[in-house]
Amino acid sequence: MTTPKTVLAQAIFDLVIEKAAAMPRQCISGDGICCLRDSNGNACFLGQIMSDDEVRPNGRLINGSADGLLQRGELPERYRDHVDLIELLQGVHDDLGNWTLGGSADKVEMRSEFLSIASAYGFNTRTLDQHFPAGA
Repeated sequence: MTTPKTVLAQAIFDLVIEKAAAMPRQCISGDGICCLRDSNGNACFLGQIMSDDEVRPNGRLINGSADGLLQRGELPERYRDHVDLIELLQGVHDDLGNWTLGGSADKVEMRSEFLSIASAYGFNTRTLDQHFPAGA
């Protein structure tokens, strides 16, 4: 059954797919740690779906996992029911095996992980198939 919660979950999945396909490289800090946004304008998957105001409340850049932001009251309300999904998606970003030596997304590896998530949640894979086609 389609509910507002499942519609938003699909929308989060689709948006992350679209953003992941366009990312020039993994978003990590100088010390090799994933960050919501870096100084070059890159953003991890969670950072991609949050607005500038949400990532920089009061002009201060926040950082952390979806669960960490939730615990600190910094995760936007609309995502609070989707922390587990966002953490799974963020895991795709954080896995070094999903990035080529040149830094761009390894579309075969990412597709495989995104398909697993889509299967677990019963998501439509139209956006995944468009941006991470099979055999690409």
